[in-house]
Amino acid sequence: MIEILLPSAILLLAFLLKLFINRSVKAPDVIKSILELPVDIVFLALSLIAATIISGQLEVEVGLVLFICYIVGAVFVVIMWRNSEKLFEADRHMTMICAFGFSLLLCVTCLYYAVVTLSGANQ
Repeated sequence: MIEILLPSAILLLAFLLKLFINRSVKAPDVIKSILELPVDIVFLALSLIAATIISGQLEVEVGLVLFICYIVGAVFVVIMWRNSEKLFEADRHMTMICAFGFSLLLCVTCLYYAVVTLSGANQ
């Protein structure tokens, strides 16, 4: 359970700090912050994979291949985030929701497997 709570708390903290610190918040700001959330999630997953490799709980070769796959996923998520922002600004909301949904699905899958890998490596 702690494997889920701590990453969730980190994501929530980062989201709220970026949203509210030193700025007045308007609806478009909230939407843009939500669109950026998959980027935070995929980099959290990437850092969990890195921690698993650094701790020696994975074979280096396997860990590096996994790490490279996560970097490719992160690049794709960042591209989807940038496209989602452009779609939002162009009032193409349905296409934006599809792009965001796909990006969210990818990053949540990455985070799930990173947590499973870290938890499985600890056993």
